[in-house]
Amino acid sequence: MFRWINLLDDAFAGLALFACFLVVCLEIVVRSVFNISFLWAEELSRYLIIVSTYFGAAAAVRSDDHIRVELLTAILPPGPRRALEFATSLLCAAFTATVAVYGYRWVADSVALDLFSADSSLVIPVYVFQAVVPLGFGIMTARFVCRAFQALSHRSAAPAASPAVSA
Repeated sequence: MFRWINLLDDAFAGLALFACFLVVCLEIVVRSVFNISFLWAEELSRYLIIVSTYFGAAAAVRSDDHIRVELLTAILPPGPRRALEFATSLLCAAFTATVAVYGYRWVADSVALDLFSADSSLVIPVYVFQAVVPLGFGIMTARFVCRAFQALSHRSAAPAASPAVSA
């Protein structure tokens, strides 16, 4: 169902990181060889890292790679474990939805004011890069909601870690 979104967030995170790599390499070469500097290179590379981070965070929700403490879930029986996974996923969905809504308002204000970065040499409006906040958190919200329903349907998004056994 979300297969194309899975491809998009992985692709955008990877492409943004690769584009950042290219911009930084270009800046290093022109500084070293031609003794000139592009004023926009530092700012663009910073924005590309931010884009990569938000889409990478959305991909990490999909693959359950965010840091989490599994001490309690590891010792709970399956029923309470699913209930805890459901509640935790809904709580995370509520948080990410809140950030997505406020991020959307932030972007809408920037669009209405036609904002550009004050000290920027980029001719790209700032809302183009700000849009990654509601988009990334919107994707995370959808994934947390899916994870909550997976927990209810006995198909946990991630198997709980088994407690360590000492010999």
